[in-house]
Amino acid sequence: MILKLVTTELLVAWRLWSGAFVLAVFAALIACVCAGDFSTARAMWGDQPEAAAGLINHAFIYMGFNVPVVIGALNILLTYVVDLQRPRYALWQLAGVGPRTIRSVIFLQALFLGLVAFAIALILAAPTLNLFLNTLSAPLRTEADPIREVTLGVFEFSIAFLVFMAVVLLSALGAARKARRTPILAAIRTPEVVNAPLSTTRIVLAIVCAIIAIVSTVLLCFTPVGYFVLGQMMILVAFLFAAPWVSERVMRLWVALLPGRKASWYVARESAKYNVTRSHAGISLMVIACGLGMVTGVAGLWSEPRTAGLAIAVFGTPLVLVLYAGAATIIMTSGHRRRDTTLLTISGATRTTALASAAFEALIFTLTAGIISLVVALPFVFTPAPAPNATGEVKVATFLPLVPIPFVLALGIVLMFVAIARPVIQAGRNSPAAEMRRSGI
Repeated sequence: MILKLVTTELLVAWRLWSGAFVLAVFAALIACVCAGDFSTARAMWGDQPEAAAGLINHAFIYMGFNVPVVIGALNILLTYVVDLQRPRYALWQLAGVGPRTIRSVIFLQALFLGLVAFAIALILAAPTLNLFLNTLSAPLRTEADPIREVTLGVFEFSIAFLVFMAVVLLSALGAARKARRTPILAAIRTPEVVNAPLSTTRIVLAIVCAIIAIVSTVLLCFTPVGYFVLGQMMILVAFLFAAPWVSERVMRLWVALLPGRKASWYVARESAKYNVTRSHAGISLMVIACGLGMVTGVAGLWSEPRTAGLAIAVFGTPLVLVLYAGAATIIMTSGHRRRDTTLLTISGATRTTALASAAFEALIFTLTAGIISLVVALPFVFTPAPAPNATGEVKVATFLPLVPIPFVLALGIVLMFVAIARPVIQAGRNSPAAEMRRSGI
């Protein structure tokens, strides 16, 4: 029975699971690239030890940027997948399916997706690793000639497989526990998906991290004592702990300063206020993407055109993962947008107004992320930290951390608009009467 539930639910809810599956493929490919770095370095260690050391360095840098992003994004997406299927889990309980069985089904679904994702990643591993080693990651190597042959070792890929599956299954653990606690009442009343209130633990951790960031930054600005990276990363970690509260308050604060005379702006403003209480992930993940870009700016990777390829190699993958996860969460939690568009049209608004409100809402989310990112960037900008460039010359990275932010926000607003406007466009393809019947109005 469990296997039948696993396969049936994956087919029925394939639209929800597809978002997590695509992210799992990216995560598996990252694991394979790191494993390929290690296996290729091991094969060439005897003849080219310096180049092998560069590959190992690349693997650690790549893991450092991507592993936290993968863990966070998988947790977010799997949690939303389970939240949106709680009415089905309640119906299972009415049919006699126990909480342990529900938990087992979710674990097996995550296991199946992980196995398929890793199989696809194995096919893409060799060409992807060859691209990194021969082009984008060239500045990390000491040898002028590109590495033309990529070694895919069994031992390294076995370790990558075990680590990847552990990440997937541990990410599904919280979602599975939440699913087994679904009340039967959810079968007749769809539960609202809202941001959970900040726990006391998260509030304390956020305050502690913020204090550490401020103290570290002040020490470095006025004394030779302190650790530069600590102040940078702690302010970002502090935001992550307080992200639901900060995202909502910052949005409400700056949006309230602008008048809402235009209909499309008023609708977008009120919709954004409502939707930020359902999911702050779109804003939070965009801030994380800006934070990762700041790290590459501090390292001086954007100071010269020759190092731009290296910056793309290091920063590109986590940027894509973070923005994809943010757009996916907005799509997952926007089931009401199609109904709202229909009601807006019935009330006399044009489809152009609905589409313009979607564009304004994407702008609100993006500008909110931009405002928070500028605050997060303060330790990056005002701390006098030396950053050597490709020629070995030491420069003070004053405003280099801000360089990636416009690019992140430009890409983010495009993805946000596509995610928000998608149900609006879908609702415009049918007549209002057909959409009313579909939405049960």
